[in-house]
This record gives sequence, structure tokens and C-alpha cells, in this order.
Amino acid sequence: MYICPNADYESRYKILLSSLSDFLHDDTIVVLHQQNPILRLIAALPFIAGCSQPERVALVHMSTYLLMAQPGLPKQVFLHNTTDNQSLFTRLALLNTFPDGKPDVIKRGMNILALVMIQDHMHDMENDKQKNKYNPVEAGIWEFESLRQSLIHQISQTTCPDMEAIFPLQAVLKQDWWGIP
Repeated sequence: MYICPNADYESRYKILLSSLSDFLHDDTIVVLHQQNPILRLIAALPFIAGCSQPERVALVHMSTYLLMAQPGLPKQVFLHNTTDNQSLFTRLALLNTFPDGKPDVIKRGMNILALVMIQDHMHDMENDKQKNKYNPVEAGIWEFESLRQSLIHQISQTTCPDMEAIFPLQAVLKQDWWGIP
């Protein structure tokens, strides 16, 4: 079990989110993502894992996540495609750079993101099929229930109260990828 000694994630999250809002010249980002549990986890993970330069890592990962959600070309570039089928973590690779962090804590966080991602694929199956949008669960490439159970098991192997406080496993099990209320 790892507990981050300086766990003031709330104020750090607000500062980082505000900085991104200023950079992108979009005040709606703060309002829209204030309570987004995925973005909150992405922001806190470098701190919880004890990475060097956690603010830098958090800001880069938050920026990437927000770019993935931007309408138009950015979102199209990040849609799941067949090359992402190699591993659950291929599509998450840009959110998985952590210098010096505790590997078990990082793995737990990345497993949470992967779990939310496959839950989103499951949730969107019918809609994706109607839109002719590629979905690895709908295509039968990824077997949802076995992946889900494996990820839950792996997440449960590492106790992390800081992460659990930000995004409890019971909430993760109900979450879709974008996390926007």
C-alpha cells in the first residue's frame, strides 16, 4: 500500500485544469470537467505514484485526454481502430508515461483507465454498429466479461487509498470513458 505524503489533489487539480482552460482559451473546460473522475485520476496519478515532476506529467496527460475529446479531427484521430487491438493499453499509451513512479500504483491507475475504456466500448456497441464505427467488443476481438474480470482482479491486487478516494472501484464499474456528467 502506498500513500502519497502531500495529497492535496483538489487544489492541484483546480490549478492544472484552470491552466489548461487558459491555454486552450476555453472556460467551459473547467465547468465541464470539474467533477470528471477520469480526468481527476489522470491528474492525480503522477502525484500518487511518486513520479518526478508530477505537475508536468499531469498537465501533459490531462492535455492529451482533453484533446482526445475535442470534436472534429482530433477526436477522429484518437478513435479506436484495428491497430489498437494489439493490447488493451495501445490506445492508452500516450497517457502512460511516468518517470520514476511506483510501478504497482501506475499499473493500478492504467488498469482503471483500461476498464473504463472497455466499459465504454460495451456501452456504445449498438450505437457504434449503427454508425459503422469500429468497436473491438462489438467486433468480437475483445471479450468484454473476461477482460473486465481480469482488470477488476488486477486493480484489487494493489491497495491505494489515495486513488480509491479520487475514483472508488465501485464508481469505476459504472463509468464510461469520457466521464462527462
